[in-house]
Amino acid sequence: MDPASAIGTASAVLSFVNFTYDFFSTVSKIYDSGEVLNIETLESVSREMKRLSSGIISSDSKSPQTPDENAIAMLAEQCQRLSQEIIDQLDKVKLKLDSNKVNKPQKFIASVKAAMRMYCREDEVMRLQRNLENCRAQLHLQLMVTQK
Repeated sequence: MDPASAIGTASAVLSFVNFTYDFFSTVSKIYDSGEVLNIETLESVSREMKRLSSGIISSDSKSPQTPDENAIAMLAEQCQRLSQEIIDQLDKVKLKLDSNKVNKPQKFIASVKAAMRMYCREDEVMRLQRNLENCRAQLHLQLMVTQK
């Protein structure tokens, strides 16, 4: 085997071992805690952002709107939509167990499935989270400018 092929093969094996280790570490954490990592916090923040955005939208719709108020309402609607998308994605990732009286093999299989769903949706959730953070920052800036 030529040296370039050997290096490529070794690199592929190391990547596979690293992924496998990370994946089963995640499975172990899900199995031990009963929940997918960081979902509760992200879901809580998304629900609160959705609630606050809804409040802004409903308060802006009651009176005639200036261009600044229209911009705030549009940003609030975008934040609300992004928050809902995050919540929907996180609902698909959660550990799905029928009851607390599940035996160990069932819990392990459910943990593996949850880890797979997390890995499959991780990029999308992170993208949505970045977009929501950008939207929140724009909304904050727009509110600050309007208050002057």
